[in-house]
Amino acid sequence: MSNIKLIPVLLTVCLVTSVSILYSVHNFKSKSEKYDFPYKTQIAEAACDKGYTEVLIEGLADARKVSLKGLNVSDVEVRRFSEKCHKQIKKSYKIIEHEKTALLNEVISKMKPFTYAGLPYEAFVIEDEMINAFTVAGGKIYFTTGILAFFENDDELATVMGHEIGHNENGHCIEYLKKMKFWEEYLPEMEIWDIKISEMATNLEDLLTISFNQEDEKCADYCGVYLTYKAGYDPEKGKDIFAKFRKLENNSNREATDLFFRSHPYSEDRYFCLKEYLEMAEKNALRGKKPQKSVDQWLCEHKKTVLAFLILGVLASAFFFWTTVVKSREKNGWAIISTLLYTGSLIYVLSLPCFNFDLNLKSKPGNDGKIAVEKNGTVKTQGGRLILREKPTQKGKELTRMPINSKLYCSFCCCDDEVDGRNGKWCWVKYKNYEGYAWGWFIQLSE
Repeated sequence: MSNIKLIPVLLTVCLVTSVSILYSVHNFKSKSEKYDFPYKTQIAEAACDKGYTEVLIEGLADARKVSLKGLNVSDVEVRRFSEKCHKQIKKSYKIIEHEKTALLNEVISKMKPFTYAGLPYEAFVIEDEMINAFTVAGGKIYFTTGILAFFENDDELATVMGHEIGHNENGHCIEYLKKMKFWEEYLPEMEIWDIKISEMATNLEDLLTISFNQEDEKCADYCGVYLTYKAGYDPEKGKDIFAKFRKLENNSNREATDLFFRSHPYSEDRYFCLKEYLEMAEKNALRGKKPQKSVDQWLCEHKKTVLAFLILGVLASAFFFWTTVVKSREKNGWAIISTLLYTGSLIYVLSLPCFNFDLNLKSKPGNDGKIAVEKNGTVKTQGGRLILREKPTQKGKELTRMPINSKLYCSFCCCDDEVDGRNGKWCWVKYKNYEGYAWGWFIQLSE
């Protein structure tokens, strides 16, 4: 009989403990951060396919990627290249132990938990008045004394550091290494009009093997502000470094050809692009922020778990009440209290609106998860294009890509999913002659 008496006690302890844990987790998750970035350190290619400017020579970027697809670079080659570059830099410049060397590596240590490439990132300071920072394959990052003096705060420093890490995280340094390997090993013996490519590649190689292109810089900028924020710095202040860079540039004559042949976009473009990106991330965070819920709302959120515990508690308490009070004629206050407690709790929970048991619910029209929209809308993704798919999943066949600000018509939204860490729905849209599913987060509906 003593073992039987423990049943309601154990059930009560389990119920209180489970509810406390779930409620604590709920409260922890409901504390939204200031920014909800669409991407982390590894940026989707679609977000950078347009870069900061229109592609002036159609297909050149794609052709360059295709030409390097067959090339592979081993980890050993990356390490050798990294050491070779480091030795060359030491010969050409003076690497010093600067007062901010420790700070640079401290910033790296704060950012590293949020990286994925698994590289041994390390920072070095070059004694040079030039305002510059760069990285090479393998994770070595170099800052000049000129740029360290140019920084007004640690937020700017962190933004540039995150940018350089972004080049490694997104494989830009490996792509550069592949380009070098391509020119050195594959092209020297090729001829065009009886002239060896190795003899005519001087200018072309400068174009195709520049460290990074404008699309790469955009990806690295996105990564930079993300890592700046996650490392505990202010990306709003950090982005101001590009406003300062802008003053150093001559923006009075921005010819389209000059823009194309630049490896880096103009700082003015980068500043405003990051400004828009941060604004979007802040709006995403506000949209995803969940207000503190009442107890009733929380019970409805976890109704299956709560209902299972209460039914089990009622059955156990009723059994305990029957064996002690009814059958054995004992005066057991705990049996009466536990039975009333569980029964009352079950009645209260079942009275909540969310516990509306309708056996024909699934067969009723309009309850298949669809939300009727029937509105015009526009694509609001930043920089890249919104993919229209055949099925409501990221693995669905791609039908077409819709540029930013494209007009579309949204019929309905359905199919809960999680894309890039954000919960949402897929929407059935009509775009030109296409119909299919697009991720709802990047659709701005008309009022």
